[in-house]
Amino acid sequence: MAAINKNRYRLITLLYVIFVCLSVLNIPATLLDSNYYSIRTLEYEEKSRQEQVNFANQLISDETEKLANDSAKTYLAIQDRIHKTYEMMDKFDQEIQKKLADQKTDVYQEFNSTRRMEEIFLEKEGTDKKENIEKVYDELFELVKYLSAQPLQIDSSFKNLVPVRAIITTRTKKEVEWKRYLFLHKPVAVSYFHIKRIKLLLLDVENIYQLAALKTIGYVPAFYSVQNNTTVLFKQGEMSKVLDAQKQADMMKRLKEEVNKNTSNASSEIATNDDLTKRLKNALQNENFFVGIKNQILKSLNYSATGDFSIEVTPDNTSLLTKTGTDYYLSFKKPGVYTVKFMDKRGGGKKPLFDKKVEVSILPNPLIKLNTENMTNNIINVKDLLSANRLIAYMGAAMFKNFPGRINGYQVIKIGTDGKKQTVYNYGDVFQPASQSLIGSLKQGDIIMFDMIQISMFDGTTRTANPMTFKIVE
Repeated sequence: MAAINKNRYRLITLLYVIFVCLSVLNIPATLLDSNYYSIRTLEYEEKSRQEQVNFANQLISDETEKLANDSAKTYLAIQDRIHKTYEMMDKFDQEIQKKLADQKTDVYQEFNSTRRMEEIFLEKEGTDKKENIEKVYDELFELVKYLSAQPLQIDSSFKNLVPVRAIITTRTKKEVEWKRYLFLHKPVAVSYFHIKRIKLLLLDVENIYQLAALKTIGYVPAFYSVQNNTTVLFKQGEMSKVLDAQKQADMMKRLKEEVNKNTSNASSEIATNDDLTKRLKNALQNENFFVGIKNQILKSLNYSATGDFSIEVTPDNTSLLTKTGTDYYLSFKKPGVYTVKFMDKRGGGKKPLFDKKVEVSILPNPLIKLNTENMTNNIINVKDLLSANRLIAYMGAAMFKNFPGRINGYQVIKIGTDGKKQTVYNYGDVFQPASQSLIGSLKQGDIIMFDMIQISMFDGTTRTANPMTFKIVE
């Protein structure tokens, strides 16, 4: 009986185990191939975001003189540092494509290859003879270090989403070195995807700081309707429509034309020399009308027999007429175009005298200031700041004798010369004890910011005013 060759069977068993392991570890080609569309999507998003960054840069260039406050300068310095990292990553991206092109191939033909991309990552180039992966590592980690040291850092998504950590813990609690986790020993479809993703993140964060700088001088993201000549703002999760200056002028022109037309086409039933009609038209006010406040419709009406006429508004159930002395006021609940009808009640009936068209808008955006005059160029001392004792909201137009709203609250942020930040929330307009304590601790060179200033307007809307930043002196 022939002897059994045990070594032969051991070898066969070992080869079988290896085959099973390889079949389990094999990644389907279709899984990597689907990353083609993921990368193309990121390229599309990168181009779109680059256009937004360029547009904001143009606006910043046009408003350079206004962007001279400390907050704007800090935000723009951060933006510039982020953009340098983007340029480095973009250059590396282009080098990858060029190196593959020199080998008569490209990223998409090498999707399943781990060797091609790893060779590029491990190449040593430049005078420092550093591997490319080391250069990427150093640049991204230096950027996060820089951002963390800034007094006005407003976004940490880049650090968290790349992620930027020397050792990364996987979902299975395994610790993996950063370079290996994202780039090394990975198919091109994976490692190149991360390069595109990081570039897009850099543009996103850069744009955040651009918008923060522009916000310090009153610019916020918006859509503009050419047809309606109206700007629609997006602020803190809500929309607010803002009537621009040209539309205000057009509206005033239309109202004047309507008044002139109504004056010339007065009802034929009333004689042109009728004393009541003359007095009503002389007292008629043509100012802008807004929701939520008392709008003066008749001023100093010199006519004692008030029972001789009435005022009706259509659409009805949306307005309220009140009288103070010889002045008449209309309050509106909703924006829109209304017809104010003046009716003759003499003789027991109701006969039309004339109509007036009015366009009612939501209130303009409010302005905010400190309750003090002792400051220049966003510079103030602690004594004057404490004496101010509150923030004041105002409309910036003479027609608003009283502010049509109230300040709900705001964040008070102290940024010390050492970069440390302290924040308290202040309810109402007056500085509360926590805010007073924070202000009292300010030292020369510190920065104090009033942000997230929430204001309830009488038209039913809630607005967020632009932040205010002051540098402490003395």
